[in-house]
Amino acid sequence: MLHVRPSLAGLASFGAIALIVALSSPASPQRKESSTADGRPSGRLNEVRRVFLTRRPRWSTSAVWSGDNELLIIDQVYNKVLRYSRSGETLGTLPDSVETSLENFFPAGVRARSSGLLFQLDTHHLVSVDRNYNPLARQDFRAAGTNRLSAKSLWQWEPIGDDIISFSDINTGDPNNIKDTKRVAYLRFPFDDPSSATVLEEFSFDHPLRLYNRLGFPYIAVLGNTVYVLRVDDLRIYVEDHGSLRPTPIVLPDVTAAPTLPAFYYREDIKPVMAAVENSTMPVGFYAWRDALYVLMRVANGNASHWKVVKIDPRSSEVVGEATVITSASHLLVVPGQTDWAFVEKGPVRGWGDQSIDSILFVPAARFAHLSGELSD
Repeated sequence: MLHVRPSLAGLASFGAIALIVALSSPASPQRKESSTADGRPSGRLNEVRRVFLTRRPRWSTSAVWSGDNELLIIDQVYNKVLRYSRSGETLGTLPDSVETSLENFFPAGVRARSSGLLFQLDTHHLVSVDRNYNPLARQDFRAAGTNRLSAKSLWQWEPIGDDIISFSDINTGDPNNIKDTKRVAYLRFPFDDPSSATVLEEFSFDHPLRLYNRLGFPYIAVLGNTVYVLRVDDLRIYVEDHGSLRPTPIVLPDVTAAPTLPAFYYREDIKPVMAAVENSTMPVGFYAWRDALYVLMRVANGNASHWKVVKIDPRSSEVVGEATVITSASHLLVVPGQTDWAFVEKGPVRGWGDQSIDSILFVPAARFAHLSGELSD
């Protein structure tokens, strides 16, 4: 039997491990959306649409489209993996069978991969599951008990083939080396052998990148077999090149200086840190979709934010499209998909784990092939 841990001490995206996710609620029956004769969704599902949720996550920084075209959102306060249809209908939680097939399944993050899904657990594990949530493999990413370099955390991470790319606090492999608690790095390691990590670039523990990469915004993108990293400290996009990170000539629009944010050491720091974010012009999301890179830009505009999605051709390093997202949200959780992109609209951060998540803006994926204009319902 899995148990819910009521404390908020485990919110993984802000510097601690995630809370236990209880999978005790039965899944609602899946409902199929209507479609046309050629298989395309009919009616409003072909349009930009805003859906107000009847079942709202309390706090989330991680979501993904499943192979069945369901939107999965991890709620890190109520300890649930919530499922939604393309029309925004709640489909309950994961099936009850997951509780028995996955021992100690406590998700903190989720990513899609070719074989199904990959969950980050608060027990310092990664678990691979197929599209029916049957477990395929489980691995402790800390490589505990070894004397080799490994990750101590996954502040940022993305799968690429059989490997994981991460931004992590690191173990150097020497328990007597003080560097073990004073270094962070971009790593690449095999899923089945985390102790074989390669350092792509290493930094001091107090480097600004550690703060930016703990905010819950995605800054690593994988396009095919190529890894890209958006570094907020110098506002540049880097590409992995023969085991290291090389800067690209891509110029991000609208922003000329890295944001200045307060120190973030304790839970009570989260409110002033995110208040500063809410008043900053900065990139707050980095994605790979089909053959392009996309950056979500927050542009400070008085007491509100102006939101923009920027499309970049990585071959030419040129910005090839822009669109304004019409939303009054204080924060956005963006989930690119093959049929839709989901913009989960979130309110201001009032405290640790205290944020309203009331609606989702669904945008047909076709709009991102030739990105322009406004994205609004």
